Amino acid sequence: MLAFIKNNEQQIRNFYAKTSDLGSTEFVGVILNDAIFIIELFWRYFNYSFYASDYLINNPSSDSVSPIELLKLENQHPYFILEELYRLAYVSPHHPTFMELSCNYFDYEMCNGIPRCTAVVHFTDLIRIALLKNYSKVEPNGKSIANLPCAAKLYESGVKFKGIKRECLRDIRFERRLIDTGKYVDLLIEGGIVISSFGGNASISNMFNKLCSQTGFVGSCYYHLCEELKAHYNNPLNHTKATLNRVYFSNLWKGTATVAAGLLLLLTMIQAMTSIKQVA
Repeated sequence: MLAFIKNNEQQIRNFYAKTSDLGSTEFVGVILNDAIFIIELFWRYFNYSFYASDYLINNPSSDSVSPIELLKLENQHPYFILEELYRLAYVSPHHPTFMELSCNYFDYEMCNGIPRCTAVVHFTDLIRIALLKNYSKVEPNGKSIANLPCAAKLYESGVKFKGIKRECLRDIRFERRLIDTGKYVDLLIEGGIVISSFGGNASISNMFNKLCSQTGFVGSCYYHLCEELKAHYNNPLNHTKATLNRVYFSNLWKGTATVAAGLLLLLTMIQAMTSIKQVA
C-alpha cells in the first residue's frame, strides 16, 4: 500500500488545487491513514449486521462521520487511490467491489446501476454521475412539470396525495410546485409525503422555495405523474366527488344522515308518483 501511494505521489498531489506543504513521508502517511479509515468505514457499513453495535457507525454525537462530511470538496481523495488500496487489502473475488461499498454507504438505490467501468474522480463526482443517471430517465423532448396545481388545489379535487410517493422528494422542483406556503406543508405532512422534525411549516416552505434557485433543469422523471395529477385536478367530476365527500360524508354521522335523507326523499317521490297514478 505504501509503495503504491509513493509511486503515485505526484499524481495525487496534482489532484488538489492547493499545493500541500507536507514532505513526502508525511504526505504519504496522511493519504494512507485517510484511505484506510474510509475503506474500514465503508466495510463496516456494508456489513452492518455484524458491526451494529460498533461505535464508529453508531456514534450519536454531532461530530460523527456522515456521508455529508465525505462529500465536502476539502475532504476528497482520488477515487483510484481508494479503489486500488481496497483491492490490495481485499484480494478475494468474493468480496464486494469498492464501487458497491461506495454506493451502499451514500445511497444504494440512487447509485445502484452505475457501470463498474465508470471513471470516477472522487466521491462528489460519484454522486454527480448517480444524479445524472437518475435524471436521464426523462422525456426525450424535455417535458417539464410546469403548471402543477399546488397541494391545496390537489387536495380540494380529492387527490389526497394517493398518487404522490415520498420518493418524489428527490425531484426538488416537484415539491416546489406543491408547496407555496406553510398551510400546504400541513397537507403534505398529513398525506405522509413530508416528515417534519425541525422548524415550523413556514420555514419548511421557505426552504423548498429557495432550493434550486438560479438553476436550470430539463425534463423530469416525474413528468407522467404530474400529468396524471393535472388531469385529475382538471376533471370536474373529481371536484364534485371531493365536495360531496367533504360536505356530506366527512364522518359517519354526516354520511348516515345524508343516506337517510336521500332514502326519505326517494320514498316521498315514490309515494307522490303512486298517488298521482291512483288519481289518474
